[in-house]
Amino acid sequence: MSDGELARLKDLARIDELVEQLDSWAELDVPWQPARDAMALVRRLLDRVDSLRLRLEAPLVVAVFGGSGTGKSTLINALVGHDVTPSGHQRPTTRRPVVITTPDLDLQPLGLPDDAIDVVRIDSSVLRDVVLVDCPDPDTDPAADPSPDAGQLDRLLQILPLCDVLLYTSTQQKYRSARVAEVLAVAATGCRVFFVQTHADVNEDIRDDWAKQLADDFDDPELFLVDGAAALEQQRQGRRPGGDFARLEHLLTSRLAASARLGVRRANLIDLIDQALEASQVDFNAGWPHIETLENALAQQHELLVSSLAQRLAEELEASHYLWERRLVERVTSDWGFSPFSSLLRLSQGIGGLLASASLLRARSSAQVALLGAWQGGRWLTSRAKQRDAAERFEQTAGLGIDDDALCESQLVIEGFAQSAGLDRALTQPRTLELLRDDAASLQRAFLDDAGTQVDEVIEAQAARSRGWTVRLVYETLLGTLLGFLLYRIGHNFFYETLVQDREFLPLEFYLPATALGLLWSVLLVMAFTRRLRRGLRRAIRGLAERVARHRVAPGPFVHIEDACQQAARSREQLQNLGERVRELKTSLATSSLDLNDNADS
Repeated sequence: MSDGELARLKDLARIDELVEQLDSWAELDVPWQPARDAMALVRRLLDRVDSLRLRLEAPLVVAVFGGSGTGKSTLINALVGHDVTPSGHQRPTTRRPVVITTPDLDLQPLGLPDDAIDVVRIDSSVLRDVVLVDCPDPDTDPAADPSPDAGQLDRLLQILPLCDVLLYTSTQQKYRSARVAEVLAVAATGCRVFFVQTHADVNEDIRDDWAKQLADDFDDPELFLVDGAAALEQQRQGRRPGGDFARLEHLLTSRLAASARLGVRRANLIDLIDQALEASQVDFNAGWPHIETLENALAQQHELLVSSLAQRLAEELEASHYLWERRLVERVTSDWGFSPFSSLLRLSQGIGGLLASASLLRARSSAQVALLGAWQGGRWLTSRAKQRDAAERFEQTAGLGIDDDALCESQLVIEGFAQSAGLDRALTQPRTLELLRDDAASLQRAFLDDAGTQVDEVIEAQAARSRGWTVRLVYETLLGTLLGFLLYRIGHNFFYETLVQDREFLPLEFYLPATALGLLWSVLLVMAFTRRLRRGLRRAIRGLAERVARHRVAPGPFVHIEDACQQAARSREQLQNLGERVRELKTSLATSSLDLNDNADS
């Protein structure tokens, strides 16, 4: 296998891979109308691509196309050197496509419709590597042609997608025809186009002005100026025509020879795909600002709901002080071990534990659950979800600030933006209040899980700041001083004053105030310590609430619309990647393609 053949096979493999990717992309189910329109276009494209791939090695189909009276039939007769298709002044001369080919060529691989064409077979050097098609006129008024064989425009549009090269003929009078230009725009998709000014014997040379007119749609258009009738007469006289007619003949016999078939069809195929993807990207880009607006609206509505939850959580966290005080004290005393002040804190904790246990049994607040801890809160939530129906779950959610009015208002806002964005109507249908409540309850559960974890982290951080040796030394000293004084006074009275000095025991009037003083002093120390904890925790809770308000803790009640937006975004990104791949492939293949502007016969 030669290097050229190997390179050709690699190019074909790359094209096959691209087509497979296009096919996979076109089969995606994206509930967005611009995406579906673009994918429908690509699916129609793939049908034509399959036809081009099957004809890669077949002779090139060269269509001679132009307005009525531009000398198409005359040009074909001159190219093959015989009168193979009728020409004259009666319009339209060509009612059906006339295919001119060699006697032994099988037209089946070309996909030409047998019932819509006339076939003429003749030996000619021009037909060695190409098949010529004399196309019907695109600008004949059907009303002026009442014959049963009218409708040549339909037949023209049927045959043009099967052509590889287009010889567009025009005259000084016809080259600005808007109707013909419209059909040309359709025909030029996936074709190589060359421009031929006919009637060179009677018309001025308009090629410069014509080239300027074509510059917006064609890169470096190649134009020929020929007189088909004169060229045919010269051949009948045994003379070889020169000038642009010779250049045109050279194009068909050398530049579009067998070695160029693959390059031409490959370039046509890539151009066809490129144009289709560009059209698809136009649809995507036109509709994308609406998707972005919808995504912003989703984010805003989600932020409103989550902010409401976070605000309520912050309020309840600060109100349920006995719960977090208990958890903080427990965390601190577990590190301090046993000492006078830590024992005092444990005693106060025991009393608080009774309150906390009772609150757990009757907890209706997510804030309270979060304070009890992520693990305990999870158990509470699981048990609660099993015992309550959707209405009760909504009551739980509403307790954190999400009610019917807020949910319905958010739904109306999102549905309006979704309809404007072009999402499927099934996604924008009003949802029942029950579904909205279930979605909101899901949002609340996810919020609770996240908040509980963060509260645990905050409590741990605050406990770390409060269990240091300096803090412990201060409170142990303050408590120990009073207790030491009281114990000293009682011991001194019992062991010294009564036994040595024979004094009486301290009266009850001493013990009652001393007990009261000890209790009061202990309570004050505990209050001072917990107040210190409370002050630091409140600052941390406010910071936590602000973080949670900005944090997206759940997909939200409009996850189906968010999923649709994400699908649209992924399909758009895939389309852009496919477009880039096509352009890279187009550039790569250009290095191995036939240069159709090279007039030299290699």
